[in-house]
Amino acid sequence: IKKSSLIQYGFFALPVAFAGFPLYVLAPDFYGSTHGISLTVLGVVLFALRLFDAVQDPLIGTLSDRFSHKTFFIMCISSVVLVASIYALFHPNSEYVLAWFALSMALAVTAFSVLSINLASIGALWTNHSADQTRISAAREAFGLIGLLLAVSLPQLLKTALPAEQVYTAFCLILSAIMLLALAFFYTFFSTYSAVVGRTPKANPSIARAFHTLPKKTRQLLLVYGLSMLASSIPAILVIFFVRDRLNAENYLGLFLLLYFCSGALAMPLWKQIAGRHGKYRAWLLATLLAVISFVW
Repeated sequence: IKKSSLIQYGFFALPVAFAGFPLYVLAPDFYGSTHGISLTVLGVVLFALRLFDAVQDPLIGTLSDRFSHKTFFIMCISSVVLVASIYALFHPNSEYVLAWFALSMALAVTAFSVLSINLASIGALWTNHSADQTRISAAREAFGLIGLLLAVSLPQLLKTALPAEQVYTAFCLILSAIMLLALAFFYTFFSTYSAVVGRTPKANPSIARAFHTLPKKTRQLLLVYGLSMLASSIPAILVIFFVRDRLNAENYLGLFLLLYFCSGALAMPLWKQIAGRHGKYRAWLLATLLAVISFVW
């Protein structure tokens, strides 16, 4: 696998992560502080949206398999929907703020899931070689971290240069430019590797049956992964409220987030080495233990 191919593939994770940060971290605070929606109402709406997303994800995977010959077209449409819905999310209709929030989030979450699921599945189908799988995952995660770092730092930088009402407009324009570049890279990658990554797996009669045909250890892995995602989602959603309302340090929020994601980016080569030497499962176990020791405080 050439480095150029890894870059063309992995770069798509940058705009996806860039879009995911305002979607899951900034939007709840934006509607709570700017539009006065209570945290209780926001919590209920977000819970319903995430539940909807969890139910639709297997369906997205099934449809993506069925129409794998249209993968690039699916990625293009989903990219447009994601950028447009994030723009709408931060430019709400003043008369129907809550309904606008719910609809914009639903569209954005769906587009985000389509892009994430297809990108991950392409990486999984690319090769069966364990070392190359680690390289593919590392490339995707590295670009994802870069996207997060940009998303974390840009709002603060834009606030120093633009009026407050123009910050998220500029943010969305930058997202659009990065997404177009990612699609151009991905087109070059996919046109070359479509024979490998574009194959259609044998379809199962139903999602439930597909799940039950998985090996027992794989189902156990999915359960552990689900619990891990639940745990990591709690600080991700609450960190802004904690820094602003508990620490009274809203001015330092950008620095806190930058420190967090920079640490992840700098540690990437180390985790790649650990995974290569001791295996992915032991590396993940060590990372999980480290996360527990860190986040519990």
